[in-house]
Amino acid sequence: MHKIVSIILLSFFVAIAGNAVAQSVEQRSVAPMSAFSPLEPASYILLGEGYGNIEPLVYEVGFAPQFRIAANRFPNFGFIFTPNFVLRMRDQFSHPIRTPSYMPKGTLFYHVENDEVTGVDRFAFLTIGHHSNGQEGSFFEADSLTINTFNGSFSSNYASLGYEWISPNKRTFNPTSNFRLSSTFYFVNKIIRSMYGPLRFQADLQSTLYLTGEKNNFFRPEKTRAALVGKMNVTWLAMGVKNAEPIDLKRLVFSYTLSYQPSFISDVAFFTRFYYGQDYYNINFERTLKVLQFGFSVRNISFR
Repeated sequence: MHKIVSIILLSFFVAIAGNAVAQSVEQRSVAPMSAFSPLEPASYILLGEGYGNIEPLVYEVGFAPQFRIAANRFPNFGFIFTPNFVLRMRDQFSHPIRTPSYMPKGTLFYHVENDEVTGVDRFAFLTIGHHSNGQEGSFFEADSLTINTFNGSFSSNYASLGYEWISPNKRTFNPTSNFRLSSTFYFVNKIIRSMYGPLRFQADLQSTLYLTGEKNNFFRPEKTRAALVGKMNVTWLAMGVKNAEPIDLKRLVFSYTLSYQPSFISDVAFFTRFYYGQDYYNINFERTLKVLQFGFSVRNISFR
């Protein structure tokens, strides 16, 4: 019962607080600015640990409201600030939350062009971000080269450059509704530079299959359509990765998320996700995850 109540309360917090914070600072902008980017993270909850090589969890939650700013004087530029964090509640006595991930970031993007024939929008972007776990303990366990995942300190700043294509095509199946290429460099300290893979190359693809015609939406004035949305990410870890050859599966990160978005509440999605690769949960990066998980996400709900 305690687990169920915790999940319900946290779900309500993510949905309500995320919307309230984001809506209070969001400024209206021209249409292309609001289009960037569906590939940005949404607030989500994973129910339990799923299936794979991860410790028993009550849930994993990501909280990622978006603060969007655009100025009419510079119509092709926009800025998004995301005070993102991720935490895992372990299914143990007292349900501890150990070393949460704090990942605030700011993204400056430029609307390069709009293809009048195909309607495809193109964006270039620069992201500056931070990733830490708020701990002060030693990185390694005492008298050991084993990473201290209990309270070891992890912190890194990073910069990312990328280019994105967004297709507004509303046909029944759009295999490339969004496509993004980017590269990221993490400014990690010397201790973990040879382990973490500080230089990374990423490719993201989103596909959309509409299941129904337009129907009334409980939380929006406009009508929306039920859809299945697939998101795939492929990341290659370049430079130093511990015990990895130049061509090695340890350098690969792959994830695929399949979401169902109901027409009557399209900003909520129920999803299943397969993830393979370096654990993204701060100081746990030395572990290779292979997990199938289930949950739901929330994005930009308005209760007006």
